[in-house]
Amino acid sequence: MISTPRGLNKWWTLDAEGAPEKGERYRFFFAEEYDWAGIITKVEVEDYIEWEMIDCDEDWDGTIVGFELSPSEKGTHVNFYHKNWKSDNDHFRTSSYCWATYLRLLKRYIEHDEFVPYDHRDNA
Repeated sequence: MISTPRGLNKWWTLDAEGAPEKGERYRFFFAEEYDWAGIITKVEVEDYIEWEMIDCDEDWDGTIVGFELSPSEKGTHVNFYHKNWKSDNDHFRTSSYCWATYLRLLKRYIEHDEFVPYDHRDNA
């Protein structure tokens, strides 16, 4: 769900492309004006993945998006981060809100097999 294009398309991207291997380029397509990319800086498919964002909005450029998974008594603990922002501007605040929404969709998909089509995610 967090390291493959197929998984990312279930809750975050409209269309992702890439292979979960260090140094690989991932395409994160949301719309024509949001056709972004990131380079995998670290990955162990069952445990973690991290991208440095490139070819994206100026505010996201150089930021690091990552997930770390660890076992817990109730299943799997997911640690998400989006770091190295240049400032806490309006886009930082908007992105933080959007991440909360997307992570909620990820949780709903994993726990309840509930898929929300991309066009409906803003209102889910």
